[in-house]
Amino acid sequence: MADDRWAGEEAQRSSASSEALHFYREALRLYLAKHGAAADQEKVAHLEKNIAFALFSKGEYLESNDYYYRALQHFKIDFPRYRARDIHRILWNWVSMLKSIYFPKYLWSGEPTDRDGDLCKTIQYMGMALAVPNPRAFLIAYLPMSIKWLSKFNLRKIENGVGLYFAFNCALSWASLFTLAEKILQMKAKIELIGPVEKMYYETTKYHFNFLKGKAWEKGAQDFGYDEDLIDQNIALGQIWWTTMMMQYYAMKKIEQGDFQDCKILIQKIERIGIQYDHPHVMVLKHETEARMNLKLRLFRKAIDEADLGISSAKKTDVTLMLVSLISIKASALTLMGRVNEALETIKTAQRIYSQTDIIPYHLGDLFAAQTLIDMTLLGQAIKEGNNGGQSGLDRQAAKSTHKCLKNSKKAACYLIEALRMKGQYYRLTGDDRKAFTRWSKSIAEGERLGARPELARTYFEVGKRLLEPQSKYKELNGISAKEYFDKAEKLFREMDLQWDLEQLERVRLEL
Repeated sequence: MADDRWAGEEAQRSSASSEALHFYREALRLYLAKHGAAADQEKVAHLEKNIAFALFSKGEYLESNDYYYRALQHFKIDFPRYRARDIHRILWNWVSMLKSIYFPKYLWSGEPTDRDGDLCKTIQYMGMALAVPNPRAFLIAYLPMSIKWLSKFNLRKIENGVGLYFAFNCALSWASLFTLAEKILQMKAKIELIGPVEKMYYETTKYHFNFLKGKAWEKGAQDFGYDEDLIDQNIALGQIWWTTMMMQYYAMKKIEQGDFQDCKILIQKIERIGIQYDHPHVMVLKHETEARMNLKLRLFRKAIDEADLGISSAKKTDVTLMLVSLISIKASALTLMGRVNEALETIKTAQRIYSQTDIIPYHLGDLFAAQTLIDMTLLGQAIKEGNNGGQSGLDRQAAKSTHKCLKNSKKAACYLIEALRMKGQYYRLTGDDRKAFTRWSKSIAEGERLGARPELARTYFEVGKRLLEPQSKYKELNGISAKEYFDKAEKLFREMDLQWDLEQLERVRLEL
């Protein structure tokens, strides 16, 4: 058994996850065949834990979770499942977690053993494996038990403790529990960040909080937390899953602010890592990010092609959340190309997935934005054609989708500027100028505050168009005329080389 275990560890270190998985499974089979009911439960736990790690490296998160659960049970740590009969344990764990965060005086002090450090890593990776395919189970049942367990120890002394603590704080931002996430970030004062892994988890968690909350988007000395040397150190130390996920979030901010060249560099880096480590999840991250960037650039054919590649890659791993985003990005591109019937068929798949599983606000933003774009396009067509019979139903649908889109954007600020603009477009189509220009004014204010140039420029353009409409009750907004809004939009479009938008702007000008 020792030879098999050593060979398995060597295979996993060389990123040959399939070989590692084979070695560990065979070792477990031989050990149980030899010892049966007399098997040492800790040895069984170590083998099952290593099988879980190998499955995790292959992106097979659902199966890896089963092994993580069993391993922890053998280690005498029984995590509650997300089910009715565990509700009392789940509630008690939430009470214990909140106590450890808000009243930490008598906690966070125990002396950990080496075994505790090993368990800490296992608990962290189990959580990451659960969060992607089943975020609700992770947040409700798994996270409080993890923090409760960790709060017994001095975070300065337990190996992997800082990573676990801040990784799960990141999940609170992910779920839009910003107040609790901010409270946990304040623990930084009690922890000395020594190694590159600890520093990376803290910096990226702080970034994640700020990015989703829409706080402190301005560029700083480290460009909003991005430290390439720190990223490279963590890749070399095997922190592939976490590091590439956060690189995607760094790229997302680049996309929202129109820094497309920097974004392309990040995409290329994610792709190199995905190829080097033969990691399907990382390749999905690459395709999703590139599809998102091409949609923002209005390179529709490229966005669709990249989304299709991502959808194909997503079928090789358990990444339902990203699958919803990829399908939604494709639907948005089809709509903007004028292929709204194809977009309707495409978005049905994302809606079906959404009805069957839990999707967090970040990925819901793509779904709601795509659905809103489709509904607004159909409503606009009906109004233009004078189809009053069909208009009323489309009006209700557009009202519903714009409301969902705007409500969700308060939990993921990267969608806010576009959501406000589309809500304004809805009010304009339905004849309420006051509400329309109020929403556009808010869209502009948020776009300028966050430096989100592509959507800001598109809102400038939208306002300029609507100010010039004969039936508009407004001839300026915030003291700025239609011509000035066009000029502001054109300046930003040219800075970012947004050719499709420039063509739309020129077409409107020619029609005046």
